[in-house]
Amino acid sequence: MGMKTTRLEADRTVNHLAARFVKNEGFTDGDSTTYITSGSMVAITGLSGGFVTVSKADANGAAKLRNFLWVAKDEIRDYGAITRWAEVSMDTSAGAIGDLVYLSDTAGGLSLTAGTNVIVVGKVLVAATAGTVEVDCSLASTTPGSTIVTDIISEATAAAGVTVDGLRIKDATINPVAGGAAWADLSACATGEADTIVGANLASAWAIRTAALTYLDLVSTTATPGLVTTFTRTGVGAALDATMSLNHATNAGQGIASHAVQLTTARTSGTLAAVQAKTTSLAGDAGGTYADFSALAPTDGGGTNTHVALLVGAGHDVLIDASAAATGESDIVIGDNLASAFEIREAANVYLTVVTTNDVEKLAVKKILANPEVTTIDMADAAHALVLGTAGAAQTKLVGNIVLCDANSTGTEALTLPTAANCDGVCLDIVNTGGEDITIAVQNGSLVISTTEIGRVICDGTQWWGSVGKLT
Repeated sequence: MGMKTTRLEADRTVNHLAARFVKNEGFTDGDSTTYITSGSMVAITGLSGGFVTVSKADANGAAKLRNFLWVAKDEIRDYGAITRWAEVSMDTSAGAIGDLVYLSDTAGGLSLTAGTNVIVVGKVLVAATAGTVEVDCSLASTTPGSTIVTDIISEATAAAGVTVDGLRIKDATINPVAGGAAWADLSACATGEADTIVGANLASAWAIRTAALTYLDLVSTTATPGLVTTFTRTGVGAALDATMSLNHATNAGQGIASHAVQLTTARTSGTLAAVQAKTTSLAGDAGGTYADFSALAPTDGGGTNTHVALLVGAGHDVLIDASAAATGESDIVIGDNLASAFEIREAANVYLTVVTTNDVEKLAVKKILANPEVTTIDMADAAHALVLGTAGAAQTKLVGNIVLCDANSTGTEALTLPTAANCDGVCLDIVNTGGEDITIAVQNGSLVISTTEIGRVICDGTQWWGSVGKLT
């Protein structure tokens, strides 16, 4: 490359039109290798003796790139002039008019290909072996593909609407101004090109927030990574609101799909849950409902489809596990004054209906009711007792409402029923299967059940009542 040069003497200290008078930082008198040739790219490096000092700039010299770039107006030995704009001769035969010109990795040089740091400093003016480029140092901070080394990237360093290709930010802040359509447009990126790579093992690796309120926090800690949303609101709504629209007649779709996968083999304890939810109430609450899961009323379009609040697929061992709940915590609360408040059915085949219609409340069993396990007693010619817990000597644990009892003696034996306070609403059918009488203490005296007779006893929680009938 080359330009017509004019030697500037050391005593010319006044900056002239479109140029600045500077000192060559690396000048050694008599050593031409330290001269800065006309058209070379330079960077301001400091001050010396009241003069700004410069050195040849290159694309892999990060420290020099922290200041503005200039181009040598003439040859600079000890002192000379630099400018921000110039026409520089170089071989541009590999390019075309309008192609970008870059700062080279070679000190002071220009190139048609980018160096280590992509810094655009001009464009091809004449494409030829003895070509010409137009150097405009202002392009180094406003041109697509340029590298900007600064503390803050804003409208001051990247002009409005400028696209920055391959931007790398270190210890910097992107501060978009108002009025743009989007602060980042990634629509042209291919698969994997719009990734955001965050730091490892950080309590807050990436966040969406205002100055004081965090909406979304990405945690990259090794043992407990996750995506956390924690904030306070005063209006109606959801912390996470997901709406999925499905444009297909048969494909399945989910508004939110959550999967928990066990990786360690031979799990021995603990619970792995795909979805976990809880609410927190306050001691001063006087009303309202706290629901860990709330199925809102669906929007029925009027078709013949079925809306289901909970749909369970095959493969589960248990539908609902309430084994950890305390007394009263596993209640199923149904609606009042309904002809069918709760129903167990297979398709349209009803097995059980709970009716809460006022004054006619009932439990309607629509199929054959099979009694549970039969309780069998061998009184072994002695008094005997039915108990609800573990049976001891001369006792039998009650396991079913039908009781087959054999006195197995030559006389009458007494059968004691479980404590009434623990048997409210219990009804037992006691069949004498032996050849002797059985007596049972009831409210109105002793109930005697003879051979081939059946006694029915009913408890109201305070006492037992009974009657006897003949077996046929």
